Amino acid sequence: MYLSRFFYTFLCLLLYLPIRGQFDTIFKTPDEFQIRLLDSIAFKLGYLNKADSAVAIIDKLKTIAEDRKDYRFQIYAELLRIRFSYHTDNFENQKESIRFNQLLNIAKEREDTVMILTMTNRFGDILRDFSKYAMAISYYLVAYKFIPLVDHRLHNINIALLEMQLAAFYYHLGEYGKSLEILSNSKASKTIDYNGMGCYDLWSQICLKLKDYGCSKKMIEKAHSIYLVSDTTSWFFNGWAGIFRGNLGKIEYYQQKYAQSIPLFLEGIEMTSSALMYDNMAIFGLLLAQCYIHTHQEAKAVLLLPMIKESIYHKDDPQLYVDYFKLALVLSPHIQQAPTNLKFLDSIDHYTFKLMERKNKDLKIKEELAMEISAQEHFQSQLQQKVKQQLLLRNVIICLIVFLCFIVILLIYRKQKQLIQQRALTNEISEKASAEVATAQEELNRFKEFLLEKNREIGQLKASLNSKESTQQVEDLRMSVILTDEDWHKFKNLFNRVYPNYLDTLKQKYPQLSQSEIRYFLLHKLELSNKEMASILGVGTGAMRTIKSRIYKKLSLSEEVGLDQLI
Repeated sequence: MYLSRFFYTFLCLLLYLPIRGQFDTIFKTPDEFQIRLLDSIAFKLGYLNKADSAVAIIDKLKTIAEDRKDYRFQIYAELLRIRFSYHTDNFENQKESIRFNQLLNIAKEREDTVMILTMTNRFGDILRDFSKYAMAISYYLVAYKFIPLVDHRLHNINIALLEMQLAAFYYHLGEYGKSLEILSNSKASKTIDYNGMGCYDLWSQICLKLKDYGCSKKMIEKAHSIYLVSDTTSWFFNGWAGIFRGNLGKIEYYQQKYAQSIPLFLEGIEMTSSALMYDNMAIFGLLLAQCYIHTHQEAKAVLLLPMIKESIYHKDDPQLYVDYFKLALVLSPHIQQAPTNLKFLDSIDHYTFKLMERKNKDLKIKEELAMEISAQEHFQSQLQQKVKQQLLLRNVIICLIVFLCFIVILLIYRKQKQLIQQRALTNEISEKASAEVATAQEELNRFKEFLLEKNREIGQLKASLNSKESTQQVEDLRMSVILTDEDWHKFKNLFNRVYPNYLDTLKQKYPQLSQSEIRYFLLHKLELSNKEMASILGVGTGAMRTIKSRIYKKLSLSEEVGLDQLI
């Protein structure tokens, strides 16, 4: 017991470690091939019968997927959980279907066709194993629709098998037209292997049901040609030669060519019996017995009954039982067992009831399938409507953004235009101001030169004249140079135009200055000497020195500091 546990744990570890090691490989793989690797991991997990080991791997995958924010891995991890909930008998059909459709909706919204194909096919497998055939087929149909949209290199789905499952399902439900449509477009019909052989065999049976005997025979010949070029030693091909011979016999039988069908059925029974194909043996045996009856060889038909009985007991098919007991009842006079007729009738009634149950079940499956397809179409319609709404919303948002951008651009353009106009106006005002300042500067310079020229004239006149009369002329000239109140007002206007805010700043910064001291600052700004300033103000040079000394004292300045540095 302990040895078996150790072996099982070791086997799980061997499978578990390579699977965990593949996660990093998957994330390094291009997106389009990741699903194939994920599907391979799922296949390996199928061999882990212990749920805890599988759940640990799934949780690990979910954790990595969430860390990387990869929606595909998150969906696939959840899909693996659903699959293992089935294998551990925790599968709740309705609940898991709702959860699956939520995941499928995510893939559809992202238009991830590879993911949709893989998801629907795998979930169909789960539902099929759970005997929910209608739901399984509805998901197989979704996968079938996406097959042409996906490169076969991007998934692990056996397309031929999927197509054959759908075709066989519709065949057993009597939907021969739908089954034939799938087969005629199937990948299997274009292959030369067991898939192609099975495809043509099913095709032949559909044609037989449709009473197209020529087509049925042609399909059997195609299937047989594949059989001839295949490795017939393989277990899969064992007995198929007998199936082909028996099916040819069925074609002859349904055309009422009983004599021609007898040898074909005999060959078919012989070949299928060695392969233990009991269902084919039973069908061929029942039809061969009918051929014997139609050709008045009832004794040979009676000899077939034990073989037929043994064959049908290996298959739980009520139709075979009904046909057998009807045949036994017909042949009962020849086997001298009349007392058993009532048993035969009871058996016929019993299996007829079972047959009706199966037909009702098939009918229910058809109804459920129609409902599932309708639900899928409704779901798809809702999804398309949602996508349209999202596209509409996106377009509205884009239009709104474009409109807002246009408004912003327009506002920027207008603002830019205003700035340009304002800049032009500012430049114009600045140019005018500069011109005015230049004019004022020129006028101030002329005024200054006028005063200086008068001072020079006074100096020259003093030097050349010594008489009392000359002294009076000098005094008159000097008085013409001294600034009057009107001249001083004119001077301040000119000064303010040339040096804006200088006078205001001076008064604001040094409110303790007197009027004479302010005049000293203004004349000093014109770079006049004390002597020139004294002449303009009509005072002596010593008075100007006194004013300057008083300024330095009021402002607590050292002699090293120039008055130009204060403003």
